[in-house]
Amino acid sequence: AAQVTITTDLGVDLPQVRANRIQIAQVLVNLMRNAIEAVSEKESNDRRVHVHAALTDGRVQVCVADTGPGVDPSINLFEDFETTKAGGTGLGLSICRSIVHTNGGRIWHEPAEPNGARFCFTLDTAAG
Repeated sequence: AAQVTITTDLGVDLPQVRANRIQIAQVLVNLMRNAIEAVSEKESNDRRVHVHAALTDGRVQVCVADTGPGVDPSINLFEDFETTKAGGTGLGLSICRSIVHTNGGRIWHEPAEPNGARFCFTLDTAAG
């Protein structure tokens, strides 16, 4: 409906992670929903969201990147009630942070090149 292309690169032979499957699915849904909303606001036809997962430093790292306008640097990401959306509550990223931390991981934002946003999180492997 938003005319967004979603691509994935989920690595080869990624190990299982030690995490609550439903909670991590909620994090992914929220990050992807944010990315889709960001790119759907663009007037350009370059509306892409890319999900990448790889083993990095002994942990599984998952990133959701988009070609949207990026994140306003004045926003305190991951803080309660911080939002740029007219109808947003500002709780989505805060909840994502709590979920990822509860599951032993870390979550962060970085600018995507050449434009857009990239949100990444890590999780411990089941063997680690």
